[in-house]
Amino acid sequence: MLADHDTLMDDLFGDSEAVQIPAAPPLHGLNQRLDDLSRGSCCQRLAYSREGAIAAISKDSKSISISILSRNPRHGTWSLKPLNVITPELGDEGSASIVHIAWSPLGGDLAIVDDAGQICIYRSFQVLGQMRLQPQKSLVIEHDFRSIVGFHWFGVFPHSRSTGVCWSATRTGANWQYDTKHSVGPVGPCNPIKSGNAFLSLSRGGVLKLFFALQDGTYSVQSCTLDGAPHIADAISHAAFAPDSDNSLMVAAYDLSRQLKVFRIHVNWKYNEKEPQEAPRPSLEVVPHAWEESCHPLSANSMGQDNSTAGGPDSSYLSQMTHLEFLAPESSGKTSGNRDSVPTILATFCNIPRAATMVYDPLNRYQNAASVVCRWHLKAVKLPPVLAVFDEIQAMYFKNVPGLIKSSEQTIKQELQLERLSDVHLHSIVLSQTILRHNTLLGFAMSDGAIEFRFRESMELASADGNYEEVSTLPQSGFSFPQGEPVLNVALSPNFCCALAMNTDGKVKLRRMEYSVDSLGSLNEDQPQFGAISALLASSVTSSFIGYCTVDDILAILPPDIPITLANAIAEQLFMACSAVPTGSIDFLNPKNQTTAYFLKSTMLQRCISFHYALSPMEHGCLSINAKLAWTLFNMKSVIASLYYCTNPEPSWRIEIANTMLGNIRYATGVVGFILQEISNLRHDLGDNGLNDHAAIAEKIKASGSPALLFIFCSLPRKTLRQCLNLLQKLWDLTNKNMNTPSETNPQLQQQWKQFASELVRNCPHFNLVFKTHDFLDQEQAPEKRRRNPLETLLVELDGYLARAYEKSNYSDADRLSSEMRMFVRAEISPSLLPIAGALLKKMEGLGRYYDQGALYRLDTSFLGAWGALAITAEKRRWDSVRKSEYGMQARVRRCPRCASVMEEVRQGDPAVLWMTVMGALRSCNCGNSWAVGQMDEERKSNGDVVRVKRERED
Repeated sequence: MLADHDTLMDDLFGDSEAVQIPAAPPLHGLNQRLDDLSRGSCCQRLAYSREGAIAAISKDSKSISISILSRNPRHGTWSLKPLNVITPELGDEGSASIVHIAWSPLGGDLAIVDDAGQICIYRSFQVLGQMRLQPQKSLVIEHDFRSIVGFHWFGVFPHSRSTGVCWSATRTGANWQYDTKHSVGPVGPCNPIKSGNAFLSLSRGGVLKLFFALQDGTYSVQSCTLDGAPHIADAISHAAFAPDSDNSLMVAAYDLSRQLKVFRIHVNWKYNEKEPQEAPRPSLEVVPHAWEESCHPLSANSMGQDNSTAGGPDSSYLSQMTHLEFLAPESSGKTSGNRDSVPTILATFCNIPRAATMVYDPLNRYQNAASVVCRWHLKAVKLPPVLAVFDEIQAMYFKNVPGLIKSSEQTIKQELQLERLSDVHLHSIVLSQTILRHNTLLGFAMSDGAIEFRFRESMELASADGNYEEVSTLPQSGFSFPQGEPVLNVALSPNFCCALAMNTDGKVKLRRMEYSVDSLGSLNEDQPQFGAISALLASSVTSSFIGYCTVDDILAILPPDIPITLANAIAEQLFMACSAVPTGSIDFLNPKNQTTAYFLKSTMLQRCISFHYALSPMEHGCLSINAKLAWTLFNMKSVIASLYYCTNPEPSWRIEIANTMLGNIRYATGVVGFILQEISNLRHDLGDNGLNDHAAIAEKIKASGSPALLFIFCSLPRKTLRQCLNLLQKLWDLTNKNMNTPSETNPQLQQQWKQFASELVRNCPHFNLVFKTHDFLDQEQAPEKRRRNPLETLLVELDGYLARAYEKSNYSDADRLSSEMRMFVRAEISPSLLPIAGALLKKMEGLGRYYDQGALYRLDTSFLGAWGALAITAEKRRWDSVRKSEYGMQARVRRCPRCASVMEEVRQGDPAVLWMTVMGALRSCNCGNSWAVGQMDEERKSNGDVVRVKRERED
């Protein structure tokens, strides 16, 4: 028995025999995915727009789901939120399947391609997720090879010519210097109609189609055929496009005979800008340039040679192309050695061991396969001298022919040739390939679940380099995607810090970059990477701003409990990086920044404030003081815009417009009431002795969590308040004028204006403080002083006090800007300015004689959303953040994915549409982010700061 027991133990725990661990099963659907990739370039099933919209083809390839990244306002976490499902009309009487989707450069239009070669365009009409099919004037061309193998969106005029990037940030002492460049790289052809889209498609048979949007939004089509190169009749399997500096477009086409051909496409739009009502009548010209007779990965004995184009294919592998990319030339300064690069073609092949092809089981075909990237430079070379001699002879013979250039005036002729570079072998199969950062970086999604980045020129991996003195890209600074499960379809976000992953089940999952060097939640200011991370994220956000991209994906990779010190440092660096950009300065003590027009056009500043608000962590379940300040500020900017466009020109102020503005007027006067309430409470808490205790003032501001004193102490909010007071006074003067002017056509008009004025006064207990009336005017004052109300007078005096304090402390412009940023971002008043704070609290007491202090004390200002959890105000009370008023239970709404603000959908005939359209409120939230399709108020559940509602599908 013991012997038998020992035998059993040996069998159970013995190590005499090696344990064979079975290989991981192949990824389900990998064969089908690689077959799709080998058939053509147009097989993208996931697409992420620059506006933040996400499109995904369904499992059955008959519909497309639209979703976005949305932020939970209580926890600060980001997640995918479905918005809509669209089902396009497919070709071949509905039997076709969707094979490819692509967003336009600015993210407004979505092109959908089916396997029958039909293309339809859906437009996001002002709201993310609200898709409408665009009419199309098709030009039908019968061809045996209709399926689309190449697709390219044109740049958009004038946006594409002004886009830019912040290449890097370099530490200079305690500060950072940002290398920002505009108009990066060639743009290529653009639709001459302002903000009009256009794109090219290439079919398997070589038919080029140009689709371009007209003034009314419909698409028209022109076409031509690739010709002029040998063997053009061979079917094309892959194509890639790249813009060139002469406003032309280059195309690389790979056919089934393994030839790689390069063409140049010129577009003559035939459009008269002086007569914009006439549609363009474009024509296409195709010029062949170069070709590679045998395009394939090189054999092993050809590797490492400088010119290896003569090397044959590796006989031990069976290669099939999966991706073709054409990289336009770029000039990125430091990253390319201060010289312009040349156009580069990347052909990615899947190398399958020939032994694997003999296996009968098709599931094991790609078990040991891997990708190899073949590269070519497209270079200009001089023609041989003998050809130049023939040109001279021809010029001499035809010297009298009009228009012919004489030989002495001729330039040296050049032609384009493909120069083969060494191949790059990867560890697994490439399933997705993306050109990033203005053609300087490449993103690869691999079949083993890895996502890696490589530099354009060297093809080396971009990984953490440990350099904390100069930062440029997220991968170089230590951000990377953790190893994930294998997926078939991957799409990178606009800032390539988030990735969408989808398998055959059609479910989209979100993957985020993580900081691999350390934990972002544990960084402190003494660590060298603290400043590097702050500058890196600031430069990335700046690149998004000047590149017309969303920044929600950057916010999504930051932890919701980010340390307040790190959040403030990122915001400060962002304001510094954007201060050099037009309309991006936060220094409103500078006289050139003190105009209403500057403030209304400062979209860069608005985006910085919005990012700062979303970045600020919650404190004890409530907003931090700097987040409250940012929230109130960009809402006040919305009020100023509405007041400005409703009263300029003066005839715009009509009774139907005035009635739609009551909510905004109430909000503006409510902010004044809130400031007076909070400053009165602060004055009471400090007492008479505390007014001279500067440390006590700073501590009370921080403990109260109220942004009231900061709102009039920081130059930017104070200037905002002054502009608002001026516009309110203009509005009241126009109202008085209309009340006292009888109307011949409408006798009831005067009474309607009186009712409006009565409603305005009723909602503003501190009316005499906000508006100039005869009650408080001192007749002994000079006329120019009588034109200001007492609150504005105090704000003007405060401007002078602060300017003199800065001058007395010998503050330079940079020091003053830094002080303003610390007040706005960190809620810290400079010690040299604290004496003014005590004096200001004393002077504010003198304003009490202009209003009913008891009525102001009882004034309900909760609708301002200036403290606590904002979604209680926005959704529980059904609060329209644009009209600043409540909406009905059954109203359709739009919702901001970032700040959770809500806006009621405009109704036909609503007078508010006039000023909403001019100020851009129909397309973007007060925080500057795009609106998304909202929900119906059918089911509400309040949990302190967020309300979940049931989504209603679009009709």
